[in-house]
Amino acid sequence: MTNLAEATGDKDDEYKMEDYDKEESKDDREGLRGIACYANNSDDPYMTNVVDSDNESDAGDLEIKENDNLVAALKCEEDESALVCYLYNHDEKDWYVHHHYDLPSPALHVERILFDPGTDNRKGNLVAVGSIEGDITIWDLDILDLAESVVTLGTPKSERNKKGKKKAKKPQSKGHEQAVLSLAWNELMPHVLASGGADSQLLLWDLERAEMSTALGRFKGMAQTLAWHPTEKAILLTGSMDGTVTVVDCATMNGVLTGAWRFGNNSEINKVKWDTFNSTCAYIACEDGYIRYVDTRALTKPIYSVKAYDGHAVESLSLNYMVKDLFVTVGENTLSVWKNEPTGCTLAHSEELDLGTLHTVEFCPDVPSVVIVGGITLLIGALLFSSFLGHYQQRLYVKYGKGGDREAMFYVHFLSLPGFLALWPSISTGLQDTMLTAPMHSLIPVPLAAFKLILIIIFQWICIKNVYKLTSVTDSLNVTLVTTLRKFLSLSLSVIFFDNRFTLLHGLAFMLVTLGTFLYNDSFCIWIRDAWENRNKKKEE
Repeated sequence: MTNLAEATGDKDDEYKMEDYDKEESKDDREGLRGIACYANNSDDPYMTNVVDSDNESDAGDLEIKENDNLVAALKCEEDESALVCYLYNHDEKDWYVHHHYDLPSPALHVERILFDPGTDNRKGNLVAVGSIEGDITIWDLDILDLAESVVTLGTPKSERNKKGKKKAKKPQSKGHEQAVLSLAWNELMPHVLASGGADSQLLLWDLERAEMSTALGRFKGMAQTLAWHPTEKAILLTGSMDGTVTVVDCATMNGVLTGAWRFGNNSEINKVKWDTFNSTCAYIACEDGYIRYVDTRALTKPIYSVKAYDGHAVESLSLNYMVKDLFVTVGENTLSVWKNEPTGCTLAHSEELDLGTLHTVEFCPDVPSVVIVGGITLLIGALLFSSFLGHYQQRLYVKYGKGGDREAMFYVHFLSLPGFLALWPSISTGLQDTMLTAPMHSLIPVPLAAFKLILIIIFQWICIKNVYKLTSVTDSLNVTLVTTLRKFLSLSLSVIFFDNRFTLLHGLAFMLVTLGTFLYNDSFCIWIRDAWENRNKKKEE
C-alpha cells in the first residue's frame, strides 16, 4: 500500500489499462460508437421534419456560449422524474432551465461523461443517470429533443420481471439487480464507467461496447459514493453505507483491495473525494457529522476527524479546483466553507440557506467562487402551501357558506397564473420539446408527448374538481386523509402494474400521515371522548 501507482501486471488485466493509450478502436464495435450525433438537426440526414424557428429570442435562449455552464440535475416528483439541464452564466447572471429529458424511472445519481467514441475527436457531452430500477441511462446533452436515452447499460427491473415476453435477439448486458447508488467516470480512461449498487455490486462498464465488463466483487454495505484517482487510472476510492472506505486497484479482473478504513455503522459514508493537490490523501463526508481526512499510505487511522455538524450528517463535500485546501460541505440546511490544514480543518464561513434540506454541493469548474447546491425546497414548499390552502378554504366556507367549490377552484387557479410568467423560459423550452417528439401514429400527426400532456391535464382537472367539491362538504383534515389514501392507492398500482419499488419507508410514511390526520380530526376526538364517557358510566353502574 506504500505505492498506489504500482501496476500489478496481472494476466487478468481485462481492460489493458497499461496499454490503453496505444490501442486503436475497432470500427465495427457496437455501443456508443454506432450513434451519430448532430448539434443542429438540419445537419442530420435522418431528420425529415426539421422545425426552423423564427423566434430569435427563443433561439438565443437555446444557444450555449463559451462562458456558459450547464448544470445537470435530477428532479423527482410524485408521478414523474426528469433530468433537467440548467444554464448558468456568471458574467450575465443567467440561470434558467435550458432543456430537460423525461426519465423512465426515478433516479438517484447523475455523472458527466466527456467522451463519445462516435466522434472524430472522441469528445462528448454525455450524462449517465443511475436509476432505482438498476439500469444506467446515458443522455447526450447536445441533443435537445431526445425521447429516450442514447444507450442503456444493464436491464431495468421492470423489464427483467416481465413474463411471457420473447427474448431480444441481442443478449442483454449483465448489470445491477437493484438500484444504482453511485457512478464515477474515469477521466484518465474515458471508456470506463464505475457504478455501485444497492445489490452490493461494484461494476465497471465499457462505454465503447455499452456493456458491463467487470464485476469487482460484492462489497458489504453498498458503495454509494465513488471517486477515481486523479493521476492513477486504475485506482478507485469507494464509500459504503456501513461506514467502510476502500481503495481498489482495478487493473485486475476482480479488483484488489489495497486499503480500507472502517468507521462504524453509525458513520455511513456520504461522499469521498481525492485531494487533487495531495493525491495520496482523500476527504470523507460521514453521516455522523464528521469530516475525515485520510492518507492511503497510513491505514491505521485518519489524519484528522473534525465534527462539522451537531445532530445531522455531512451530506456532501466538494473541493475547489483552483484554490488549494479550500472545500465546502452541506449538512441539513447549512453550507460551510473550510480550510484544510495539517492538523485539521478550520471553518472559514457558515451560512444557513433557505433551500430546505441540502443534499449535494459542487464547485463551478470555471468560476472558483461559485458553488451549486441541491435540495428539496420546492417539494416542502408545495406541501406547506397545500396545507395552508386547505385551511384557508375551510375558513371561507365557514364564513360564506358551502357550495362555492367551482368559484373557489376558478379564482385560486386564475389568480396564480401571473406567477408562471417568471417561469416562461422553462415553459417555452418544455413546449418546444413536447412538439418535437415523435407522432402518435403515421396517420395521426399529433406529437405523442403532447397527447400525454393533454391526458394529464384532463385527469388533473377531474381530480382537482372533486377535491374542491369534497372541501366544500367536509373539513380540510378529512380532505387530507382522502388525498393521502388516493396517493397511496396510486403508488400501490404503480408497484403492482409497473414493478416500481415499495419500501418500508413508504408504508411507514403513509401510516404516520394517516394516524396524524385521525388524531387531529374532530370526529375522531369526539368518538374517543364518547367512548371514554360510556366506559366511565358503565363502571359507575
